[in-house]
Amino acid sequence: MTATLKVAFFMAVRAVGRGNVRVSILSLSVLVLVYINIALGPAIIDGLVDLINGKVRTTLTGDIVVQPDATGELITAAGELASQIRAIDGVAAVAPLTLVGYQIRHEGRQFTSSLTAVDPEEYRSVFDTPDYMIEGRFLDPEDTDQIVLGISVAGADRDFDWSWASLRTINAGDRIRLTLANGPARDYTVKGIFQTEMPYSDIKAFITRRELGLIDPNGGDTATQLGVRVQPGLQLEPIVRQIYQLREGLAVGTWEEAAGMVKATVQSVRSIYVIIQAIALVVAGLTVAMVTYIDLANRRRQIGILRGIGITRAAVVLSYTFRALMLFAAGTLLATLLFIFVLVPLEARHPLHVSFGDILLPVEASYLLSASALLGVVSLLSAAIPAWQATRMQVVDAIWAG
Repeated sequence: MTATLKVAFFMAVRAVGRGNVRVSILSLSVLVLVYINIALGPAIIDGLVDLINGKVRTTLTGDIVVQPDATGELITAAGELASQIRAIDGVAAVAPLTLVGYQIRHEGRQFTSSLTAVDPEEYRSVFDTPDYMIEGRFLDPEDTDQIVLGISVAGADRDFDWSWASLRTINAGDRIRLTLANGPARDYTVKGIFQTEMPYSDIKAFITRRELGLIDPNGGDTATQLGVRVQPGLQLEPIVRQIYQLREGLAVGTWEEAAGMVKATVQSVRSIYVIIQAIALVVAGLTVAMVTYIDLANRRRQIGILRGIGITRAAVVLSYTFRALMLFAAGTLLATLLFIFVLVPLEARHPLHVSFGDILLPVEASYLLSASALLGVVSLLSAAIPAWQATRMQVVDAIWAG
């Protein structure tokens, strides 16, 4: 067996050295493109998932969400609970939020959603929505009769896909009339407009908790939820358990539970890419098989002579397998270098933009190893099977083959 492997490897090296350079370059190029295609798809999908999850954490939920359970509608003594949560090791910040239903009417159009009352400084410590202002500024703690709107509410005279549902023409500085659920109608000045590119965030509107106290003095120290930011790198579950122990009547969950809203969409994208990946593998396999068949057709007599002087069928088949392995190794190395040192930096400078924002490609060994494994198996089988079929011909027939 050792002798067979040595002979096969020797023939493979000689064949590669004396082979058609253009054919080898073409085959190598196909393998590189297929490899990048296989690795790029999962990277884009995971980049999209990271983008969406990041927007969920930083504009909607925080790392941990604290809400009243089914027995209550509001968290009472919210300030005291927030202080207790801040005292837990690993908690970086806590922001109480109070959601109130509202309706805005403007120039014959209306928009209905939930209004969020926040302390601007506490809110900034957990969420980064104030960093996405496209007009005006975010709220200050002492603001009254001021409101900040998401782009999907205001429209701001911009053209975008969901503008039919917005008020379209509201800009910073405009006066609007807002009607609270079960409450009075009040006029507000639009202090700013934000656009996070997260649809669930861009339908929000914000006022200060000070303003809410003027509207509803009985609201007092209550909240509909608390957003909690945890120090980077820490496990969330132990902190969740500690929050549960602070008082009864709480429902505590991680951001991952809230991110479940996008899982179905991501799974659909993954399913589509599996089909694209399968097609790419078929193209790679056909390319290697085609090159092998052409070479076998041109070397049929040579193979017959090799068989006649004692070279075994196994050695011939292995020689073509080794050739495919060499081609695969060179293609994989070149494709990996292109992916890490060319494609990823280029995409970082010119990111792929989707409706949620800019996708940045993560570089993980799992993508590269998966692409290498799939492409390696396809390449070896596509070379070994034609070679095995060709060596089944009788030695005399192979020698006299035209």
